[in-house]
Order: sequence, then C-alpha cells, then structure tokens
Amino acid sequence: MSKVFGIGLSRTGTTSLNGALQILGYRAVHFPSDPATQRQIIGHVAGPEHSLRLTVLEKHDALTDTPVSCVYQALDRTYPGSKFVYTTRTKEAWLRSCELWWRTEVMPLIKSDPDGEMGPYMARISETLYGTANFDTESFSAAYDAYTAGVLRYFNGRPQDLLVINICGGERWSKLAPFLGRGMPRTAFPRTNAAAAR
Repeated sequence: MSKVFGIGLSRTGTTSLNGALQILGYRAVHFPSDPATQRQIIGHVAGPEHSLRLTVLEKHDALTDTPVSCVYQALDRTYPGSKFVYTTRTKEAWLRSCELWWRTEVMPLIKSDPDGEMGPYMARISETLYGTANFDTESFSAAYDAYTAGVLRYFNGRPQDLLVINICGGERWSKLAPFLGRGMPRTAFPRTNAAAAR
C-alpha cells in the first residue's frame, strides 16, 4: 500500500481527513508526535536533507496535519508513488478559525509546557509554517498564500499525486475516494472538530 500524506495547514479539516483515511482502510496518524517522529521532523527542519525516513511509517501508511506539511517535499522523495492530500478552505474562514484555536488551545499548551514534550514541538512546527508560534493575522495570511503557492508549484503537472480538497466547504468522498482508488464508503464522512472550527 502506498503512503498517503495529508499536507493541509491547521484548521483545514485535517482531523476529518484522518478519520476518513481510517474508514478507507489506512492506518492513519493525525499530528504525528511520538518522540522518534519529533526528533526526525525537527532535525530535518533544522537542517534539511534530500530525503526523510520516518519511523512511524514502519507501522502506519498515512499521516496528516502540520508536522507533515513541514516536510512534504522530503517525504515525496523518500516514498515515491505516495499520494498527497492538500486540505484547504477560504482564507478568511481559516484565519478566524486559527485565531480562536491559537487563543484557546495552542498558546495555552505552549505556555504551560515550555520545556516539555509537546510545547516546544508545537511551537517549532508553527514557527516553521507561519513564521511565529503565536497567532498573528498578517503572518498567517502571508504564510497561507506562500504555502498554497508552494504546494501547487511543487506538484505542478502531477495531478495523480496531489488532491486539493475543501472538506470544510463540503467536498467529501466523491473527491477523496476516487483519488485514492478506493470504493465509495457508505458511512458518513467524518466531521471532527467542526464545532471548534466554527
């Protein structure tokens, strides 16, 4: 089974995507953050190399959320034939959701765990993608534009490898299942974190 990587930014339906991948039969992990993965991803961010082999992929075949977004190009080179799913949403709605999420969840965790396991990891992931660990509208807006342009440029001419899907906007199984070569599930598409997103 080829690997699947969800490379959407925070608050773009990555948790729902992870649940959908599990329904489709993938052994999927959302926000991979075990100690080995943290070392491997942070090490790559600090000193990027051509490829990146993740221990977590020895027992799993799908990863989603921002730790993956930071390193998707290296993962593409390391795991040829993989599928990449870029979850997106309108920038205005995304900024509102991020502001709430950072104020109520991300910053309290980072501040309460400055020297622990998750605080520094989350801070480093945020700084890598958004240029700051704390929410800032201007920085996040610029990061959204730059990241989207970068993903589309990197996968240009490779429609078989990249799916852009707006789960928050209502796109569901009819886009995801065919892209992955899977039959259409009869169960509802997961809507995880929908209340927090609102």
